[in-house]
Amino acid sequence: MRDQQAKAMVREWTARAVAQLRRAAATGELESRAVERLLEVPGGYTRMLRAVEYARRGQRAKARADVDRALEQAPFNPVIHLVAGVVLHATRDYGRSLEQLWRAAEFNPRALAKACQYLLAYAGSLGWDQDVREALEKVCLAEPDRIVWRERAAQMYVRCRDYRAALRHVKAALRLEPGSRSLHMRAARLHAALAEYPDAIAAVEAALERGDADAPAFVREVAEAFTEAGAIERARARYQQLIEDPREAAARAGDHVTLGGFALWALDRDEARARAEAALAIDESCAGGHRLLGALAVLEGQHEAAIAPLERALELDPRDYEAHVWRAEAALRLADYGAVHQHLHHASMKADGLLFVAWMLRFLAVTYQNDLPDVIVGPHRTEEIEKAALELCPGEEALFASGAERPLAALVERALTRLGGNRTTIATALDDGALTRLVTRTGARFTSRHALQLIRVLPPDDVRRRLTEVVDAYPRSSLPVCHRGELELWLGRLKPARVDLERAVSILAQTRWAYIGMTGIDILEGQLERAVETSAHGVTVMKNTEGPSVYIYRGEALRRLGRYEEALYDLTRSVNIHRSRVSAWVNLGLLYAARGQHELARKVYGRLAEQAPGLLADAAAEVGVTLWGDPGDAPTLAEIVAVLERSLDMMRGNRSATCVTYFTAAGKLRHIEHVPDDGEVPSGPHDDDARDLAQAEQMILRAVGLPAADLSPASEPSRRKTTDIEALRFCPPISRPVKSGLRAINPGELAQFLERGFVHLRGCFSRQVANEWVEDAGRRLVAEPERCVKGYDGRSLAGFSPSDPATWTLERLTYLGQRRVRIDEFAPRAWEAICDLLGGADRIATRIWTDDFVVNFGVTPARAAALREPGRPSESPNWHIDDPREGMRVDQLRHGLIVLCLFSDIAPGGGGTLLACESPGKIARMLAREGGEVDFVRPRPETVASLLADARDIHEVAGSVGDVILMHPLMAHAATVNRSSRIRWLANPLIELEAPLQLHRDEGDAYSVVERTLRRALALEAYEGAIV
Repeated sequence: MRDQQAKAMVREWTARAVAQLRRAAATGELESRAVERLLEVPGGYTRMLRAVEYARRGQRAKARADVDRALEQAPFNPVIHLVAGVVLHATRDYGRSLEQLWRAAEFNPRALAKACQYLLAYAGSLGWDQDVREALEKVCLAEPDRIVWRERAAQMYVRCRDYRAALRHVKAALRLEPGSRSLHMRAARLHAALAEYPDAIAAVEAALERGDADAPAFVREVAEAFTEAGAIERARARYQQLIEDPREAAARAGDHVTLGGFALWALDRDEARARAEAALAIDESCAGGHRLLGALAVLEGQHEAAIAPLERALELDPRDYEAHVWRAEAALRLADYGAVHQHLHHASMKADGLLFVAWMLRFLAVTYQNDLPDVIVGPHRTEEIEKAALELCPGEEALFASGAERPLAALVERALTRLGGNRTTIATALDDGALTRLVTRTGARFTSRHALQLIRVLPPDDVRRRLTEVVDAYPRSSLPVCHRGELELWLGRLKPARVDLERAVSILAQTRWAYIGMTGIDILEGQLERAVETSAHGVTVMKNTEGPSVYIYRGEALRRLGRYEEALYDLTRSVNIHRSRVSAWVNLGLLYAARGQHELARKVYGRLAEQAPGLLADAAAEVGVTLWGDPGDAPTLAEIVAVLERSLDMMRGNRSATCVTYFTAAGKLRHIEHVPDDGEVPSGPHDDDARDLAQAEQMILRAVGLPAADLSPASEPSRRKTTDIEALRFCPPISRPVKSGLRAINPGELAQFLERGFVHLRGCFSRQVANEWVEDAGRRLVAEPERCVKGYDGRSLAGFSPSDPATWTLERLTYLGQRRVRIDEFAPRAWEAICDLLGGADRIATRIWTDDFVVNFGVTPARAAALREPGRPSESPNWHIDDPREGMRVDQLRHGLIVLCLFSDIAPGGGGTLLACESPGKIARMLAREGGEVDFVRPRPETVASLLADARDIHEVAGSVGDVILMHPLMAHAATVNRSSRIRWLANPLIELEAPLQLHRDEGDAYSVVERTLRRALALEAYEGAIV
């Protein structure tokens, strides 16, 4: 009884201390003498609560110190370990965070679920998939009856494309919940991915027996699953059901495209054309509709006519890999082999799965381009197409064994014919009008590369075993054995790596990556001169062609040799090709430090701190450096160099851009999350810190008996969150393609703006609103032209009708509108992109757009021929920059961007603006050199000629309603004749700034993207080729 009373007293005492500490925290007092007394209360709760509060304030070193003291006070308390895991993650001590979460689960099995939730979120956000796998394996064993863990495991394996492992977990979940429709559908998709088509169809049928089979979302899912399983007729019926469902009107154009695709596969050209026209009647900007028309033209032999609709499809959706394939096939038939290879490269990179039709077309392009008789080709030319071609044209194994190029090309042409009009990764064969799904899903290159990338989730020995199976399956191919050698290099096993890479060369001397890998081995063995020689030999064997992998390994060898200028050339080329190649950035940071370019070294380090925080945190822990301390703390340059050097050592031989692995000193294998250069940046590891710290505080309160209702002042997020860059204080914040820096502009768009001076944003405002504005403007032009036309002369719009081209007597006019809208409400993405480019909303004066239009009328063909186009920039007075001022100076620019808002669809030749993409840098240099003496208000012909005579990059704006183009303020541009039969409606606002663009800002004051373009043009930024 006395023991129970004593425990109750301690509990009450602890609760009182926690409550007092929360009140002190609410007043901002965390270090008074009274607070220090509260921290001595046994149990560690008060100490851990203060750690939570320090973490909220960004005082990371103090938070970690309190965590350590709390763990000493309560080494076996699972709540303390759980909260420690949350706080340590928030303070960027990632490795220890996971350790504490595991200890919480070990001390109390009831804490396992909560610990795993945090662990999966934290490890997943860092790309530590091996940690995720280990956690899921443990929790599935500990709680075998919880479906949620099986689902999470299946999702992880699907993301890493280990479909067999994913299916195993889905089946385990189905044993627990056999009536789950969603689980049956997941099983169907996985069976289809494994080419187990009857099982896939059976799983779909099992799902159809459960629940509402007519719900649109489920109908669509069933249609997609039937497609993947090769049940095309059943899929067709489901898509038709969706088209007839009024609830799915918004997706109707896309469903017509899908049905048109099925018709194309079966060579039902009339049906395919009808579906394409139906899709375009609903939405003229439907990329798939244009692609179908282009594909039909290719199949009908009208190859030149196919180009326009296919280019339109790619303009509307650059990631449409099917359009790239059809465009390549049109180019093949026109003997434009450069275009063939270009579009097939894009198609293969964008397709989700093996696109063996691209390899077939590539084989034909090489054969027809060389045009040599009696050529015998090696297996490297056919290894990606052999299995598919034999499934389409069985009984021709002897032909592949012979290697006779011309007969093989004829066989490939027959295989293309058997594919009908299917150019997708869901390959089907056409027999008497019926479509059959092909079983072949892979080739030597695809299979071995896929197996290599399983290193993200599987133990190294398992990956090595998978690769050996691929080597045995493709004994004539050098690629599987080369990929196994690459794996050994990543693992730091240099002798077996060299054996495999040399074997790859013995199979095929032109195995490019074998020489790259052997260069890496030489580097790790310290044979730097030999590494440079190995690289040079490989380049010679590959006919003097290089690439980003050559640049990174050779650049590293040159850096280590002290040949800094040569190294800089290679490393900057590597990062400019693959912005996400971590190893190249690490090498570049070390190179800048060695050359004495300390500010650039710090900027590279700042980029890596956001791109690869897990790697840097592990490296810093191993060299005893604190990266993320209290506000104002920052590592020294020597500490930065130590962390970068350790990071490179931990990566062993891995210099990949897409699958980056490293090892901790304890032998822990980890991975760095890959962000595609033109893809969406995933959620950051600290997006949910505020929520998690609030939950941690609740755990402490519950543990001491305080109700959650007591969560008042201290848990409110009243303090400004400190970002990584602000805490590091390395250098002024800089724009870079990471989530915390850019909200709307992706890395590819940023690179385009920096290089070409504009970015094209699609679908920023609705077509419905645009149509309303245009209709209203048309009515006012008829009813009151004297009030809405700038410079109206009383006669020019007599008898005007927007719908009758015969009444269009003007070439263009300026319409003065009446509407005013907030940009952030009318076009939110465009506003965010404007803020991205100009450094934030606080720098921008323009917040309102109006419905003022530049109206460009279509003209008759005869009149169009008589009108002069701008042509080359030096040949026309039409070229100009917007809002020029007399005595204009480059350091006094008050407008930050020129904007084009498309209120009508603009096809090529439809009156789209021409942009001289090289002009911003040239104009900036002229203004800087001649200091206000250049007159752009009334520019002399020789001024334009001297600036733009050698311009090569001229871009014609084309796009759809709702598109917004943001241009550099010094972009020279020109109007064009509208040769279409429609009126072009365009808004052309300027974005004014609160203060002129700055070429020299104070330390800590960030340059905007536009300012950076000016600084680069004037050589004020020494980026030396690498956009940091």
